[in-house]
Amino acid sequence: MKTGFLAAVTLFGFLSFVRADFVITQQVEGAMQTGTMVVKIKGDKSRADIAPPLSTITDGATGDVVTLMHSQKTFMKIPADRTRALMEQMQKKQAPGAAAAPAPMLVPTGKKEKVGAYDCEIFKWDAEGVSATYWIAKGYPKYPDILAAMEKIQNAGLAQLARSMTPKPSDFPGMPVKTELTIAGQKVTTTLVTVTEENVDPALFTIPGDYKEAPTPAFNFPTTK
Repeated sequence: MKTGFLAAVTLFGFLSFVRADFVITQQVEGAMQTGTMVVKIKGDKSRADIAPPLSTITDGATGDVVTLMHSQKTFMKIPADRTRALMEQMQKKQAPGAAAAPAPMLVPTGKKEKVGAYDCEIFKWDAEGVSATYWIAKGYPKYPDILAAMEKIQNAGLAQLARSMTPKPSDFPGMPVKTELTIAGQKVTTTLVTVTEENVDPALFTIPGDYKEAPTPAFNFPTTK
């Protein structure tokens, strides 16, 4: 599940919720995830084709998340109430009475670099167990619309588990077109390839009729005594 969690962190660093249909293509390298990830967004729903055999569908309105495993023709569904229970388990893991750590800040490095066609400023962000570098393009088309909408997705489904591991969308002064995340010694690099506005078929957000439901993992978090 570690690879899937890294994918979730990477994915929700870029997901957006907008009124138009969007298709976001990214190149992902590292942590056994090398390949192209395509995110399709329509209304409240988003679908990420993380790798050929795996897709995730998130309903931003309900908070439910479905993972499709195409080779086995199976799916796993994690409803919103299950996610809330997972968050409560994570909170119990913290030592009683422990002071909350100050919120990490997105810090400019003063360095600049071009990524593809975009001039970027490089920012760093560090939290407990997570180190991130962002190449941010202030001239990216329509980036304010994407950033303003990212908050909704980060507050839905499994993305809530990764909120403390990435900056808030409102912290970004432009579009993050490249990201390097290091978690537990594993580095994942994500590069934004394209963002297009096009009609997305609503059928992509439904579970295929011939897929069987698989049991959901336990997700046990030991508590701190």
